[in-house]
Amino acid sequence: MDIKDRIRESIISKAGGSLAILVGFLLIWIAKKIAPIVLPVIQQKLPADVLVSIILTSLLLNLIFLVIFWLFYKKQEFRLKYGIYWDKNKNPHCHDDGKLPSILHDSLDAIRNIGNFAAHPIKSESTGEIIEVEDGEAEWNLDVLEALFDYYFVQPTALEKKREALNKKLKEAGKPPLK
Repeated sequence: MDIKDRIRESIISKAGGSLAILVGFLLIWIAKKIAPIVLPVIQQKLPADVLVSIILTSLLLNLIFLVIFWLFYKKQEFRLKYGIYWDKNKNPHCHDDGKLPSILHDSLDAIRNIGNFAAHPIKSESTGEIIEVEDGEAEWNLDVLEALFDYYFVQPTALEKKREALNKKLKEAGKPPLK
């Protein structure tokens, strides 16, 4: 992501909030100008307790709508660094749109934790000794790496060969190929 994309995303993400604030101030300004004209007429037609309940209900519904709108459009900020997306707490994230199997995704998180033990001296809370990376954990890193290569390179190639063979068979039978 280059600087132009970052600036564009920043402007777009902040434009919604700025627009909401602007509309809020505009509504307050309009209310200040119109209220002295309209309020006496409304007070003559409605009892005070009904008017207060309508105003409070309107205020409550607007607040609920605002919270729902904020939660719906709230987007977690990620920053691309070294080919990895990082959140504000400096935790890496795998953006694969749900394509990566959960077992691999969880294993990548485990590798991150193992890497923290290897890169930073983390002490045991009970003994105070520095916790080292063990042989089994290093092998686990290699197993996950192998599984990633298998998932991204080996399996697609093997499945493509099987697909081609089936398409050839379907063509001989006069059937349409697989999509």
